[in-house]
Amino acid sequence: MGTYMPHFTLTSTLTGIIPATILSLKGRDEIKAIELGMAIAIGQIITSILLTPYFLYTLFGLPLKVIMPGFILGEVINIPLYTLMIGLFLKRYYSVFPSK
Repeated sequence: MGTYMPHFTLTSTLTGIIPATILSLKGRDEIKAIELGMAIAIGQIITSILLTPYFLYTLFGLPLKVIMPGFILGEVINIPLYTLMIGLFLKRYYSVFPSK
C-alpha cells in the first residue's frame, strides 16, 4: 500500500464524466454507435493517454517515451471494447425502458 494519490481518483472520475457530458449535450434519447464511440474516445484520450502518463511522470519520474506506447496501444483495444459493451447495455436499457 502506498500513499493516497488524488490524481488517479480525478482521472477515474473524468473517465466517466467526460463521455456522459458529451452525450448529454447531444440532447437526444437514442445514442448512435458512432456518437458513443467518439464520446468514449475523447474521454479515454484525455484521461488514459494524456493525464495518467503525465501524473506517472510528475509523481514517480517515469519517462513518457517508455510508458506512452503501452497506454496508446491499450486504448486502441479498450475504446472499441468500451463502445461495444456500453452500446449493448444501452440497447438493452432502451428495450426495457423505452423513451417517450
